[in-house]
Amino acid sequence: MMLIFGLMLLLQTAASAIGSVNVSIICSSSGVMRVSCSSEGDQLLYNWTLNGGPLMDGNNSIDLDERTDGDISCSVKNHVSHAQKTIRLVCPTVCSVSVVFVLVWCLQLMVLFGLLGAFHIYMRHTSGKKEEDDKVRMRRFREGHEHTAEDS
Repeated sequence: MMLIFGLMLLLQTAASAIGSVNVSIICSSSGVMRVSCSSEGDQLLYNWTLNGGPLMDGNNSIDLDERTDGDISCSVKNHVSHAQKTIRLVCPTVCSVSVVFVLVWCLQLMVLFGLLGAFHIYMRHTSGKKEEDDKVRMRRFREGHEHTAEDS
């Protein structure tokens, strides 16, 4: 009889021991931060604490204001074992600037700098030609005046 009771207890212990505890945070756009706790095992009881102070018992998830700050702990226990996980409450800030906006902005800057570079090259090229053209015109003008002076 004692052997049967021992085997039943061993089977019950092996079947219902608590596995590792996982805590996750989901932040909603409405300003609510849902913290969820999960673990493997049978007949699990959940206990929440925030910065060491008790929050509530019984549920595997809890809703908090997104401005809540500190360390939250989820303790899981049953008749066989217990485990706990503590994490820092951090709600990732949602960036209001979209990736598409940034890419379009970068493309516009590249086009603008390309046009400025092309304009700079064009101005350097045409200003050099203009100086050469002015020199040639002046030389021809002088040569023309010299010929007219000799002709007179």
